[in-house]
Amino acid sequence: MPSLAHAADGESGILEYSADNSTWGDTSKILWSTDILIPGGTNTTTFHVRNASDRAGEAHFYVGDYKISDGMEAFLRVDVNGAAGNPLTVTGNVATPGTQLNSVRLAPGESAKVAFVIGMPFEAGNSSQNGSITPNWSVDLTLDSTDTPVTPEGTGSLDFGSLSFGSADFGSASFGSLDTGSVKTGSVSSGSLDVGSLGNPVTYIG
Repeated sequence: MPSLAHAADGESGILEYSADNSTWGDTSKILWSTDILIPGGTNTTTFHVRNASDRAGEAHFYVGDYKISDGMEAFLRVDVNGAAGNPLTVTGNVATPGTQLNSVRLAPGESAKVAFVIGMPFEAGNSSQNGSITPNWSVDLTLDSTDTPVTPEGTGSLDFGSLSFGSADFGSASFGSLDTGSVKTGSVSSGSLDVGSLGNPVTYIG
């Protein structure tokens, strides 16, 4: 079993978020997607993240303390600046919270476009019909030391918050926070997803 390490070995930086790359603020600026999760489909929340500190650093994106019902088939992925990240299967709770999904290096004031993606495999069976998933995402910015030169490339860390959405027949969404409950979907192998917020930093696998 892999060992765990703290999310940041150095100083933690300041991150700002924006839905339009214009108006910046805390995680409340993220507009969570309410798309219904169906076999072969995805729920994607897109936003911008900015290094609001006076030093370069690395923003890392991690799996948080997600929840998934028995039999629900799903995966998580983080895309950065249009480049798709590697999907991580969470079916059966096989993914360890704190597993890094993607990263991006940010100079002071620099921003990146990020997409949190939750997907259901096309071949998902009837076990997912009334299933639910509450993904949890975690973001962390680790700043360079004062004597570290700024380079144009590198990686970073980010923790994920929780998402979930659900439906009665069509999928009314519930927005919110870490205590947002998942809502069951109806039929045709669709699963529910809670629309939520970024969670607290978690430990990650080094």
